[in-house]
Formats: sequence, C-alpha cells, structure tokens
Amino acid sequence: MLTPGDRLELEWVNEEGQRERYQTVVASQYNRHLYVEIPLNVKTKKYGYFLLGTVFHATFYKKEKAYRFETELLGRVRENVPLLLLSYPGDDQLQVIQRRDYFRVEAALDVAVHPVNRSFKPFTTLTYDISGGGLSAYLPKEVSEKLQPDMEVVLWLVLPMSSGRLYYLKNKSRLIRVYSDKGRSLASFQFIHLKNSERMHVMRYCFERDLYLKKELESKGV
Repeated sequence: MLTPGDRLELEWVNEEGQRERYQTVVASQYNRHLYVEIPLNVKTKKYGYFLLGTVFHATFYKKEKAYRFETELLGRVRENVPLLLLSYPGDDQLQVIQRRDYFRVEAALDVAVHPVNRSFKPFTTLTYDISGGGLSAYLPKEVSEKLQPDMEVVLWLVLPMSSGRLYYLKNKSRLIRVYSDKGRSLASFQFIHLKNSERMHVMRYCFERDLYLKKELESKGV
C-alpha cells in the first residue's frame, strides 16, 4: 500500500515522557521493511537521531483515509542519501483511522457562515465538531429559523495544526439539518466539492485533535 514518495508521520515518546512528532518520506518498501528518509521534527525542523529499537506510532494518508501502525527502527542505510530501516507489519495489519463516513472529533473552531443568495446575514460562531465530510456549528437564535435543509452556504474557518501552522479553508457547503442539543440550536453542514488536498488537511487536523484529546485524558488519569 505504501509507495515511494508517500509521507509518513512518526510519533515518539522521548526520555522525558514527552510526545514528539516527525515527518519523513518513504523511499521504498520491501516485504516487512520500510526504507525512509531521516525524519524531521515537525516543531523544531531538526532531524531526529534515534537508537536502534526505538518504537514509533506511524501514520499515513491514502485515498481519503488515515492508517496507523507500530514500527521499530531496525537499522541505518547509507546510500545516495542516508535512510532508516523500519519494520512494517503488512497491509493487512494496518489500523484504519479514517473510515468511509469520516472520523469526527469535537472541536471549538471559529467559523464564519455566509449565505449564497442573501437569505440571511453572515454570522460567526463556533463549531461543535468536525470531520473530513463536514462540521456541526452552534446557531445564533436569530438565524436558526432562517436556515433550511439543502440550503447552500459558504464556510470560512481556520485549522490550527500541531506544527503551529494555520490552514485557511473556504468551502461551499450544504446544510443537512438544524437540531437542538441541551437547549442550544446547532446545524450540520456537508462540505461540497472539497479538493482532495483540502480534505487531507481537515482529516489531518481531526487526527491531531483526537491525539491531543486522548493525551489530555491520559494526563488526568481517565
């Protein structure tokens, strides 16, 4: 499944118990082995040095899905460029993170909602959750009655990635439904004509957000 040129994200817990994220590129795959370029730390932008036997959680994205597996550093290879040799469990042992109906996470992101045909005044609000297929957002009271299913709107939002970069997204979306939760009005929107590269950014944000939430729970002993 992995092919040369695919990007691989590696997560590692250092000696101080802190999680570090690295990015690398697959050079080649042979049976149960992967050859990858020297990983680059997402935050520091420095190359990582790891002892043989270091275990990583690896993630890659393919055809609008995210896959995860555990891998171990088996060796180093010196060719035209230095490479690392990693273990690979096989395609049948990969954990699917992003399923067909899209992985959804809770997230309070600022989002601006604009009408396509001036049916209501543009407004800003917070999202309740988001996935690769769309999002749910809280509705101001004065707006909820003006929104109808299948209405098209334009959504503007910013995704704060774990690397510190901000990804700006503008997309025409379809209103699926308006509903109530704990006395507050919400609307669910479906992204329309989202480019594959844009969806990948959304999915990557969802994955990073999920890891962050799990880490928060672990720190609280939940």
